[in-house]
Amino acid sequence: MGTEVMRASRKLDGSDPPDQISRIGSHISRLIYDVRSTTA
Repeated sequence: MGTEVMRASRKLDGSDPPDQISRIGSHISRLIYDVRSTTA
């Protein structure tokens, strides 16, 4: 899970406008939070 997020952020880094990156970042962190709360 963690490595997949790292790979995705590395691939997106510098290739999208900043607002797009922050939108994706917040989406990823929300996704991680959902996974943690459902598996906990």
